[in-house]
Amino acid sequence: MKNYGHFSPDGKEYVITAPGDIPRRWENLMWNKSFYCNAGQDFTVKSFYKHKGGLRSTLSNGSKKYFYIRDRESGAFYRMGTSEASSQVVYGMGYSIYKDVWDGLELSVRLSVPTDLKGEAYTVRVKNIGGAPRKLTVFNYTEVDLAGYPTPFLVKKTKLSFDSARNAIVYHGNDAFCKYPYFNGYLAADVKISSFSTVGEFFLGPKRNKERPAAVIRGQCDNILNQGFVGERLVDNDLTGALQLDVELEPGETREIQLLLAVFQDEAEIHSAISRYLKPGGLDAALCEYQGYLDEVFGKYQINTPDENLNRLFNYWTKHNLLLNALWTRVYSRGFRDVLQDTMGVCSIDASISRQNLLEAMAYVYGSGRCRRAWDAASTALSDEFYTDGPIWIPLAVNEYIKETGDLSVLEVVCPYYDGGEGTVLEHLLAALRFLWSDRGEHNLTLIHEGDWCDSANNIGKAGRGEGVWLNIALYNALIETLELVEYQGNKILADEIRSMATDVYDAVNKNGWDGEWYRFAYDDNGSVVGSYRNEEGRVFLNPQTWAAMSGIAQGERLTQCFKAVDEMLDSEVGPLMLTPPYTKVDRNIGFLTSFHPGYIENGSCYCHAAAFKIVADLKHGRGDRAHDSLMKIIPGGSADQSNTQADCTPYAYTNSRAAMFHPYLGGRAHQFWATGTVSWVWFAFTEHMLGIRRTFEGLRIQPCIHSQWEHYSVIRIFRGCRYEISVNNPNRSQSGIAQIIVNEKPWEGNLLPYEKDGEFKVVVLMK
Repeated sequence: MKNYGHFSPDGKEYVITAPGDIPRRWENLMWNKSFYCNAGQDFTVKSFYKHKGGLRSTLSNGSKKYFYIRDRESGAFYRMGTSEASSQVVYGMGYSIYKDVWDGLELSVRLSVPTDLKGEAYTVRVKNIGGAPRKLTVFNYTEVDLAGYPTPFLVKKTKLSFDSARNAIVYHGNDAFCKYPYFNGYLAADVKISSFSTVGEFFLGPKRNKERPAAVIRGQCDNILNQGFVGERLVDNDLTGALQLDVELEPGETREIQLLLAVFQDEAEIHSAISRYLKPGGLDAALCEYQGYLDEVFGKYQINTPDENLNRLFNYWTKHNLLLNALWTRVYSRGFRDVLQDTMGVCSIDASISRQNLLEAMAYVYGSGRCRRAWDAASTALSDEFYTDGPIWIPLAVNEYIKETGDLSVLEVVCPYYDGGEGTVLEHLLAALRFLWSDRGEHNLTLIHEGDWCDSANNIGKAGRGEGVWLNIALYNALIETLELVEYQGNKILADEIRSMATDVYDAVNKNGWDGEWYRFAYDDNGSVVGSYRNEEGRVFLNPQTWAAMSGIAQGERLTQCFKAVDEMLDSEVGPLMLTPPYTKVDRNIGFLTSFHPGYIENGSCYCHAAAFKIVADLKHGRGDRAHDSLMKIIPGGSADQSNTQADCTPYAYTNSRAAMFHPYLGGRAHQFWATGTVSWVWFAFTEHMLGIRRTFEGLRIQPCIHSQWEHYSVIRIFRGCRYEISVNNPNRSQSGIAQIIVNEKPWEGNLLPYEKDGEFKVVVLMK
């Protein structure tokens, strides 16, 4: 991949040195609990406030933000970001900075989302690096959306006012069909607004020239409040916010302008936000507060490996991505499976979010044990689909949270069922597993209904007869996880029940799910097998093989054959592929998976989430080199990106998938950044299973499985309030196995480390 920039020396920023050359939009995400903002290197911004229930108040609809600097004495002006020589974009965690230089001025605009603001915050900095005083005007231009509610009208109804006391334009939602709050907005500044525009045509001019706007040329806006129509031309969708902000600078002086563009319900929110964020240094203080939180949670797990890219990713960027997913899931919805998988990852750095998410998810379990597909969804159809994999994720999330915190009390927390009534978390977990276990088809396998983890295989069981082989393998894994939990609790009655259910599933899968050299994927509604040597296309699926290895369903020769299928039939330059050979013809008995082009998304791409499952399977069976190879292919900036000239993955954020190299023109290119379950599973694979600093119910265990070329790595781990400094030495270049553990300079028996609340332990591990 071509080099478009570099990381800062501390690894906490990515500097894009050629923003105009990147062949696609590289986005940086900023968020708080209720507001989401997505900014590109071209300064396009998508943002919205999320209402409870999933409704979105869109503030910025993906249009570009414009900032102009004008010399009031000469009339010369410049639009920031147009110089290929001087324009740079800096992405940090919680902010994006757009930098430029023009006519003896250093210019920058920082976009951030403060913790309690329902909107976007801008910090404009202008420094006079010339030798003479300057009289300047800064103009901003932004399109304001305030859409997202259901209405029969094609245009929005908005009433505007200029509040001179607050130094702000206020946009009041004025649509009788809008029954929701937060479709009001405001644009405020901490420098006196000399003039303003709210009609795009009037600011830009009749030809709507954003390079030479009419207002910037004349040096003043029009002070007209948008009223929906101008003559016979409809300009309600031309709702904008543009401000004239005058500053004067002595040589060497820097001036800072702070702007807020936000939504509100009650006008008291405007006063509160302005008082807090537009006071001198207010936005710097807000960002500093957020950075302090990141330092605290990131400090709970620090690594130092021989690979600097891994160190950057896992010390900073992966953790930040974990926090995004824990709060926003997949952005468009809170998927049941997604919330629980994200909970597994984020509990290492902020267990309070994990607990909150776990309890939230329990409210979407029916009394029968069926789990709702999603909530807070942009599409209600997404919520109502009968996907059956929900129950399998509950035990994983519950166990990982308890192992991290030791908080068994979470099992006794009473939560509502989605359709009424209530029960404890443990009762929800058991109801879900019993539902899945009892919902069987003719092969004694669980029915798949409208889908499982593989969303696009949505027609296999739509008629109520299709059965999932992978689904049953995953159910077995969930039962084994649950068995571990109830045995730790000492509940023999439950342990006997769960063990019996697991044995039953194990037998059914190995009888009716084995295809001769690998495990099948499913049986469709007609009883035809999917993922079999009998199939012309889609003969081998990745997930059944990796989960069979991960869960223990595959033993002995079958385990060997599973890995053989993965290594010889599915591995590729971009990572393990979802299936092979890809579908070239639509098969409506399988679903829209078969309508994707071959090598794209689930139809034979490297789906990085599934690749992370494969890495865990490798590491559970001592395949450190194989796991490392797959990890390096799927991480941002890894080998798949470095070796491919048309790769386009962001170097700092994970992708959901990369197109297979046999795709005629998309080979190696990435699809969808940030919002992917890849993040949690890669974190889980790397920290728990590769570095081998494993949380268990009893405490922290050491069991590394690494690349044989690694001679040393170290970890600082805060676990249940105890600090561990762990140094692992591998002089013989092994993949796994421990020869000796020394704790606080004394030999230690076994791999379960000592624990003491608020204690500190220095651990040295010598591998075999």
